[in-house]
Amino acid sequence: ISPPTVHRFPTWRLNLVLNALTKPPFEPLNAVELKWMRMKVLFLVAVTSARRVSELGALSVRKDLCIFHKDKVILRPDPSFIPKVNSTFHRSMDIQLPSFCPNPSHPKKKLWHSLDVRRALKIFIDRTKDIRTSDALFVTLNRPNRGKRMSNSAISRTIKLCIIEAYRAQKVQLPTG
Repeated sequence: ISPPTVHRFPTWRLNLVLNALTKPPFEPLNAVELKWMRMKVLFLVAVTSARRVSELGALSVRKDLCIFHKDKVILRPDPSFIPKVNSTFHRSMDIQLPSFCPNPSHPKKKLWHSLDVRRALKIFIDRTKDIRTSDALFVTLNRPNRGKRMSNSAISRTIKLCIIEAYRAQKVQLPTG
């Protein structure tokens, strides 16, 4: 009576990926390679904002478009960006990402704090400031385009790679499908 569910993409486990992001090679953020840091930050921003890849690619580090508050960070796309749904409402929508466990006192909360997107963004922006040749939040790390805006396809591949590397770090078989 009802057709079987067809999964067109492999089903992956968010809790497994988040757990992996609290450990090496993704932590400690102040010491990890930039590729691991960018992977983690991009994944956290994607998951916490639930925005399209094109919107992630339009985010900027400009002070008026990336605003840090004590308890959150507000991200705005570059004003020249035209969203898929081009309305005043969609063009003016801020991305507000709250801090996660901002004052960790318990060991479990300290672990959760390593998933704080505000913390991760602050460290990421600081650690990449010397290589940036673009105001884009997410920049390439390899030459010859080091410091330039990442393409939307590269952003998408990096999010997928983060999931794959998280599974590998946990020594869990990748989902198939």
